Amino acid sequence: MDPSSEQGPGTGSQSQPTVRVDLGFDDFVPGHDRHADGVDAGDRVAGAAPARPLRNIAIAALLIGVLAGANGTWSPARATQQTIEVITDYEPTVVTGPAVVPAPQVTASSASIETSTTAAQIAVGEPPVAATTTSLAPLVEPPTVGGMSVDAPPVTTPLVTDPVIVSRPIPAEPASIASTAPATPSPWANASSVNGAGYVSTDVGCASGTSTGALDEFFAQRIGPVLGHDYQHVYPLGGGRYLWLFQDTFMDYSGAATSLGQAVFVHNSALVQDGACFTLIHRGSINAPKSFETGTGETRLGKWFWPMGGQTFDGKVYVFWAEMGKDGYEPSPPNGLGWHPTRTWLAVYDANTMVRLSFAAAPNSGVRPIYGYAVDSDAEYTYLFGNTFEQNLQREGGYFNGPHSGTNMWLARIPR
Repeated sequence: MDPSSEQGPGTGSQSQPTVRVDLGFDDFVPGHDRHADGVDAGDRVAGAAPARPLRNIAIAALLIGVLAGANGTWSPARATQQTIEVITDYEPTVVTGPAVVPAPQVTASSASIETSTTAAQIAVGEPPVAATTTSLAPLVEPPTVGGMSVDAPPVTTPLVTDPVIVSRPIPAEPASIASTAPATPSPWANASSVNGAGYVSTDVGCASGTSTGALDEFFAQRIGPVLGHDYQHVYPLGGGRYLWLFQDTFMDYSGAATSLGQAVFVHNSALVQDGACFTLIHRGSINAPKSFETGTGETRLGKWFWPMGGQTFDGKVYVFWAEMGKDGYEPSPPNGLGWHPTRTWLAVYDANTMVRLSFAAAPNSGVRPIYGYAVDSDAEYTYLFGNTFEQNLQREGGYFNGPHSGTNMWLARIPR
C-alpha cells in the first residue's frame, strides 16, 4: 500500500461539510502556467449548487482524491472538478477596534457564475471575485497585548445540553532542557547521527511490510524515541520513499519515559520511509530535540509551524506550512483549543537529502482559507484545497454558534 493519505481537520461542527470551488489561481508550484489575467480560459463554469445527495457524492469524491490520489497512480481530482460546479468568494472585512473577520459561509447563486480575477488581485493574494450570495458569521478577535490575545470573546449560550467535554491539555515546557538528557547512554545513540542537511537522523527500525496492516502495527508501537505524534501527512518522494510529517510529537531518547508528560514536546517532526524502514528526522540533538521545521523562528507554545499539503516535482518536495499563534486565553469548553493559524508558508526541500532549499510566504499567504491545506494533481491541473483550520471556536462565537468555517472546503486549480 502507498501511504499517501492526508487527514482532515478535527474542528467540531454542526453541519455537513460544504465544498467551495475557486477556479483560477496564482502559481504555487514552479513550472505551472497561467494566463496573464490569472484565470484559465476554461475557468468559466455555470450551474446551481447541487442538491444535498449530489453534494455529498461530490464531497466523497473530493476526500477520496485527497486520500488516495496524491501518489499519482490514481487521481479522481479531475472527475471531482467536473462534478463540483460552484465558485464562491471570500472577502475579509477590515474594521477598527476588535477585528470582525467574516467566517466564510457561502450560498452560491443559482444564476451563471463567472470569475473576474485580475493579475493585480493575484499579486496581493486576493481570491477571484464571483457573483455569489454570502451569509457571513463574524469572527471575533479579542484585544491583544504584545501580539497575544488577552480577553476571551463572548460565546453563544448553548440551546441544548452541553456535549461531552474532551479537553487536550497544553504540554508544559520542561523546566530545564538539560533535565531531559539521558542519565545513561541513549538506546538510540548508535543509531543517531547528524546528517548532511544538519538534522538529527535516527534509524527507528522497519515495519514487517508496507501493507495497511503492517503499517498499522508499526505505528501502534513506540517508534524509537517517539512516544506519540499526530496528524500525519505523507508525500511520495519516488523510488519507494515517502516523507511523513507530523504535528505535535513527544520524544524520549532516554528510553525511560512511560507517559507523554515525561517526554520532550516538539511542534513537528519527520519520518523518511524507504521501503518498509523508517528514519526519524528533527533539529536540535538527542538530548534537546527541536522541531523538524522551525520556519522563520519558533517559540514553543507561542509561535510554531504545522504541515499542510504538498507534492514532489522534479526532485523537489513542496510543502505548505501553517504558522500557528497561541491565544492569550484558553477557550471555555467545548469551544476548541487556544490557538489558530496566522499565515501560510511554502517550503521546498531536496527530495533526496531533505535539505531545505527555501522557506517563504505562500503566494496567497492568508489563512481564511489556507490554500494548500491539501494538494493533488492530475495530468492537466494541480488542485489546492482550502480550509481555515480554525482551532479556537470561541473566535467564531463558540461551539454553539455553528456551523463553523472549518466545516467548509475551497478548491483552486492551477494549469500544469
